[in-house]
Amino acid sequence: MDFSEVRERSAAREASGAERERATTGSPLQRLLDAALTITGATSGSVMLLDTEAARLSVAAARGLDDRIVRNARPKLGASVAGWVAATGEPLLLGDPHAMPIPRSPGREDVGSSLCLPVRGRGQILGVLNLNRGGQTRQFSEEDLQRGLVLAAVASTLIELTRHADQLQEARRQVERFRLELINAREDERRRIARELHDNALQSLADFIWQLTACKRLLTVDPPRVRGELRRLTRSLRSTIKEIREICQDLRPTILEEGLLPALQAYVAEFARRTGVAASLQWTGDQPRLRPEVESSLFRIIQEALNNVRKHARARKVRVHIAVRGGRLRVRVADDGVGFDPRVLSRASSRGLGVANIRDRAQLLGGECMVTTAPGQGTRVSVGIPLDAASPSAPAPRPGQPEGPQ
Repeated sequence: MDFSEVRERSAAREASGAERERATTGSPLQRLLDAALTITGATSGSVMLLDTEAARLSVAAARGLDDRIVRNARPKLGASVAGWVAATGEPLLLGDPHAMPIPRSPGREDVGSSLCLPVRGRGQILGVLNLNRGGQTRQFSEEDLQRGLVLAAVASTLIELTRHADQLQEARRQVERFRLELINAREDERRRIARELHDNALQSLADFIWQLTACKRLLTVDPPRVRGELRRLTRSLRSTIKEIREICQDLRPTILEEGLLPALQAYVAEFARRTGVAASLQWTGDQPRLRPEVESSLFRIIQEALNNVRKHARARKVRVHIAVRGGRLRVRVADDGVGFDPRVLSRASSRGLGVANIRDRAQLLGGECMVTTAPGQGTRVSVGIPLDAASPSAPAPRPGQPEGPQ
């Protein structure tokens, strides 16, 4: 092929360039298609990708085709030339329209010769590369077919790279979403702590100051009464110190350093003591060693679920069950409380925020969360996480621990 012939073919493509094109000039598939047109002497063409679920092809890049063809091209497998090639995996070199295995698509009567080539990747059909010459130009040859097959192999690589890039971009977006959710969860936790300190400890301390001032005034008037007031203040101060200790314990239970199960046993027992709800804990299966951040997140998930029970469930009993089987760790917190309609659950509400925090933490561990409830039927929060992502690089089972309170 000499330079003048290449220039004539390029001019022919530019003459049809006013027609609407599917893909942007700078896309990898578009650049490949443009190169394929030049190499094979085609005047128009397209790259179509296969949607395996819909069993249809769609145009990913096009050049020199009528706008209506590009916009409406969604052939089913086997329903057009491209669909036949995608269904059979066989390349087609078409010259005589009457020799085609199936009728040519409407609006393509001006095509004199076509190459329709399957694009394969890892043993699967990814799409089709279509190359056309007008009726006034020479037909494609076997040599053109071989060039086209090489170009189809290049298209396969580009498609897979593009898909990997899309997956990487989606993973980055997901990481960013999780990062923002983690920030929101942290801010929600800070607001909760500030509210508890303000509503309880700080109010009590302000009351102490007022009562101490009153005692100072009573010293010269009624000393016996001052002694009684100081005894009452001492009891209240001890109670406030206990509340602050409980808040600190909730922030980072030091018992987690002994392992997740001992920490949960202590927390569930303390929850039962504080609330009067009959709370039990059961662990079935192995007790694998988990990374510290995973143990902390699982502790927070159960803590948040029990916090929802305390605030909303009006339950008499709640059961925490942890099971390890099939390479997954599953947590279930089930109560016999009033339940609720999950369709009206709002993230802005206290209960909705708690469930959202549980779901966010589960997703950050690569797991999932499901809430099963109905009015009058109690609530069950189920979380599952994969152990392969939760275990240290050299996992070792912990010594056996007794089960928690039943």
